[in-house]
Amino acid sequence: MGGDKELQQLEEQLRLAFGKYSYLRNFWISLGNMEEDYGETLEELDPGAWNGFSDGKITEKASEMLRVTEELFEKMTEESGREMMEVVAQINALGDGAVEKILKMQVGSGRLDEMEAEDFYRCLTGEGAEEDI
Repeated sequence: MGGDKELQQLEEQLRLAFGKYSYLRNFWISLGNMEEDYGETLEELDPGAWNGFSDGKITEKASEMLRVTEELFEKMTEESGREMMEVVAQINALGDGAVEKILKMQVGSGRLDEMEAEDFYRCLTGEGAEEDI
């Protein structure tokens, strides 16, 4: 197992990586909800814009920009999830004691490098605890 300084550095890296992932994930979810809600509104109030036949109306442009922005945040969320899992892999490589010290949760060390970022997020936040992760 690594020294205390190495553990502290990894703990800080994990905290920062998880914070980044968490914020980006929340923005991505919010944008996805907004895009869906706006699409439903357009479908009802401006079918031409919803179908993409509005000759460049601002409502159609707004819909496209929401879609593109949501996709960008999805990609940033995925990348930050990979970054977070790289830190988890470094922690896991130090052995079970490091995992327990840093994560302070009931996750077996052998499972950490197999976990997806989404699963790790649920473990850290307790979201979806009723699901089998």
